[in-house]
Amino acid sequence: MTTKKKMNRFRVGLLAMLFLTPLTTFAHGEEALVPLIVIEVVRLIGLVIFMIVIDLNTKGKLILGLIYILTIVLAYRLVGHLPFNEYGTTINSVLLFGPIVLTTFGYWGLRRKFKRSTD
Repeated sequence: MTTKKKMNRFRVGLLAMLFLTPLTTFAHGEEALVPLIVIEVVRLIGLVIFMIVIDLNTKGKLILGLIYILTIVLAYRLVGHLPFNEYGTTINSVLLFGPIVLTTFGYWGLRRKFKRSTD
């Protein structure tokens, strides 16, 4: 696959993520939507960079991706019922740091078993 095709696929994927991001918010209004969109974009960019940099094979990266997705689902279920006006900082903190911390712990647990071979 050429670089141009890869970039086009990346752009389509990024565009789809940007369109779907507002669907993940549980509140309406700019005060809830903007911080959550920023958190989603920062987490997504961080995950892509993290997956490129780490020294795991494909199976280990897939497990980490699954851990990341499950953590996001769990975080949304934990804070989905809280009113944003009262618990905005808590909601933003859980949604930002929860997946980052648990994915990092998952990497530390998986790095020996799924280390990429250098042969």
